[in-house]
Amino acid sequence: MYFEGNFWGRPFQGLASYSGSNRARGYFQGRFIDKQMYVAQAEYRYRFHPRWAINGFGLFGEVADSSRDLFNFKQMKPSFGGGIRFNIIKD
Repeated sequence: MYFEGNFWGRPFQGLASYSGSNRARGYFQGRFIDKQMYVAQAEYRYRFHPRWAINGFGLFGEVADSSRDLFNFKQMKPSFGGGIRFNIIKD
């Protein structure tokens, strides 16, 4: 779970960004930007062989101008995905 709140006169570059590989995978960097943001995400990895694994993730969150508008579940932005992982180097 991640929450970011910006108050008063923050520059545009300092606002909360709901996007990118660290927060809200699946959305391009800078896709959703506003003053308030929350993200809840989970990931599961299962190694079924020493070099092979599968993983899946899911997340949801929102950006808004004020805290009152932040938990409007009609505007929630979900994302999910999965994949197969292979370690090229044995160690």
